[in-house]
Amino acid sequence: MGAVSQTSALNRGDAERNRDDTIRLLQVKQRERDFLEIGRLLYECYERKYFAALGYRSFKEYVKVALKTDYPAATRDRRIYKLTTDPSAPSVDTIRKIGKGKMRLLLRRAERGQVTPELWSQAQMKSVTFAELRMILKRYKSLGTATTAAAGAASRHKDIQEKIKEIGEELGKYAHLEYPSDPTRQYVFDVVWKAFEQASGATHVFEVCWQSPFKGDLPKLWYAYKNLGQPRLFLVVAKEEEKRKAEELVSSGATAGNMAQKLAILTAHHVEQLHEELFKQGSLQEFVSLFIK
Repeated sequence: MGAVSQTSALNRGDAERNRDDTIRLLQVKQRERDFLEIGRLLYECYERKYFAALGYRSFKEYVKVALKTDYPAATRDRRIYKLTTDPSAPSVDTIRKIGKGKMRLLLRRAERGQVTPELWSQAQMKSVTFAELRMILKRYKSLGTATTAAAGAASRHKDIQEKIKEIGEELGKYAHLEYPSDPTRQYVFDVVWKAFEQASGATHVFEVCWQSPFKGDLPKLWYAYKNLGQPRLFLVVAKEEEKRKAEELVSSGATAGNMAQKLAILTAHHVEQLHEELFKQGSLQEFVSLFIK
């Protein structure tokens, strides 16, 4: 028992040092310059569960209460540092040269192993600004567009799913792709946001659909509402014309349940705009009104 207590005390001492060092580096003057060291401390805290040693129920609670800082930003710093633990990723010096702002743009692509050596090289050039790197990434994306209509639709569907997942993660949610409704997989939802990983219910459920009359998607969303803790429901459609069709169908009362007050209908273009806006320095008013209210 004494040995266990001694180990616990040592762990708490390490946790306290980690916390104090993180708070010091989070000062305004040092945050941008030392983003990798902040990320290292947050990664260490997350992996070694220092937050639990200090009495916090989750890493999220620790970040918001003990560090008094923005959870999505802290998560992003931790994930940027985590890249340095991947043998296929560039060196710490390269990531430091690229800088925090441009690494935010590259982060998700890098986590998927989709950043080419040429792109890493361009990103670390001082002459390549944040805005220019964004344009370079758009060009890379356009070069990878599927050539056939069928492949293009599948690729577009997956891309929108990924963007919805990433928006959720930026807003502090635990996001899942292809989330099963139950062990029998009666339904599989395109994207589900949860408050935390072990939560039994969901806060938001999304279905991405490219064709009307949405017969398969609306019952799935209604099932999610009844069985996943009454989450907010979202149907994402291809175009404005499809959005109008979906709105008419829902408002007519022809769908399962009373969905009119529970369902938001978005176009794929709107999701893409929201995703891009989240990486800009600006107001999050639309995100608050749409997802958090």
